[in-house]
Amino acid sequence: RYPQFQKHEIEQQIQHMLSQGLIQPSSSAFSSPVLLVRKKDGSWRFCVDYRALNAITVKDRFPIPTIDELLDELYGTRWSLRISRYAVRPMQRSIHIPEYYEYLVP
Repeated sequence: RYPQFQKHEIEQQIQHMLSQGLIQPSSSAFSSPVLLVRKKDGSWRFCVDYRALNAITVKDRFPIPTIDELLDELYGTRWSLRISRYAVRPMQRSIHIPEYYEYLVP
């Protein structure tokens, strides 16, 4: 529950974020409470409390390695660019560029 003045501020901030393309309507089964926190200049900071969602989120069992870990793994290796041109699928938007044929890479 929010006081009336906060409801108005929340609606204004939501409309602003929608118009800026920062948020979009959601049909998720989850919802998180909104908090308005007063800034030093007197305006309101729009905050979302995701603690309940974070508590039930499944942690990544295979996290993405850090750059340092990747560089350690790649140290001393070589990559033939002649071979890799045929092994790495080109980006979808560059497939139809005239200098490329459409490679069928499994």
